[in-house]
Amino acid sequence: MAFPSKPEPAKNGWINRSIERFKAWAYSRQPIPNQQDFDVTEGADGVRFSIKKKLPEQLVPDRREFDISVLSNTDKTVKVMAGTWMGISSFGSTNIGTRSAYHVVTVANGDSIYVKFNTNTYAITVLAGATMPSNDEHIGLYYRQLATVTIAAGVISVTQYVWGPFEYTMRFNDRREFDVEPFIGGASAVSVKGGTWMGVKGTGTDPLTRSEYFGLNVVNGDTIYVHYNSYYNTLTYHAGATMPADAPENAQFYARLATVTVTAGVVSVNQYRWGPIEHLPRQNVTYPLDYDGLSSTAHTDAWYNYAPRDSSGNIRTGYNAVTWIGDRYYQTYTGPTNIGGTDFYEITTKVFSRTVTTDSNGSTSNISAEFLKKTLTWLSFSTV
Repeated sequence: MAFPSKPEPAKNGWINRSIERFKAWAYSRQPIPNQQDFDVTEGADGVRFSIKKKLPEQLVPDRREFDISVLSNTDKTVKVMAGTWMGISSFGSTNIGTRSAYHVVTVANGDSIYVKFNTNTYAITVLAGATMPSNDEHIGLYYRQLATVTIAAGVISVTQYVWGPFEYTMRFNDRREFDVEPFIGGASAVSVKGGTWMGVKGTGTDPLTRSEYFGLNVVNGDTIYVHYNSYYNTLTYHAGATMPADAPENAQFYARLATVTVTAGVVSVNQYRWGPIEHLPRQNVTYPLDYDGLSSTAHTDAWYNYAPRDSSGNIRTGYNAVTWIGDRYYQTYTGPTNIGGTDFYEITTKVFSRTVTTDSNGSTSNISAEFLKKTLTWLSFSTV
């Protein structure tokens, strides 16, 4: 079979029809131009159209929070993107209120770029300086270093260490209850983190907050301790050369927290315990009410308001329980008297007693002073 010298015409013109369909499809997919996207200029050679060189507004620069870049080598400035710390925004100084907001910071060679968070005013600022301050929890100031700056031959280089967001301050997590630390600033003083004893707290600086603390002036050798009054439910903080002993009969309890050493104005702390304190020291000392048989009159000591008192009403120290044996007998005699040839002695017995009051919890709240319960008299062949 011989090959034709040229292809035969396509049946029904299918090639032309396919091309037309493709052209129609391609045309339908073309975007409709927006005249705002073009610059139009007219010259001797006619009208020219050019695409405007700008990013669409909906595109946001891909920059992380607190990201740092060089803004001007001439002005020694850097751009720090706005960021958040504990959800609080630094806002920035340029493009405020947008996701492209940033701070302009002037720097010098060797500077640290850092963020300052004031938890009292909820203000966040971006700063630069030769040194970054230390956190000062007592007044609510916290700092985080972002980067360091090197300037060589007029060119700024930035070494960045961290980016945002920052989600914590360590404000409440770095100190336990009753934690003792030297005060910042060189004063011979310590700060004691607020704590609880049997659920009772004191009132210090920043009261009713988790950052509450108590400031105490100290000298070398002082003991830092807390004093709990279980009767009035009060808790106080103290520093002194010695700590008082517990006096449970007075509802007074003490707990040593730490001792301090002050050398050349520098305070060092040796801490022995932290809080919370959930118990009272065990007391096993008891005190007996007067029970000697040598007194012909009633004893005037007593136990009332859950504490033993002397005859003047003063609380007696050194015990937390009372021992009462019961009625007390005092005997005397006169004679002898001869009756019918037999000697008799007249015996007189006084019976002293006390009234005991027990509360609904089974505790002894009151034991009265002695009273003369009964006087007995009889004759005996012998003395007592």
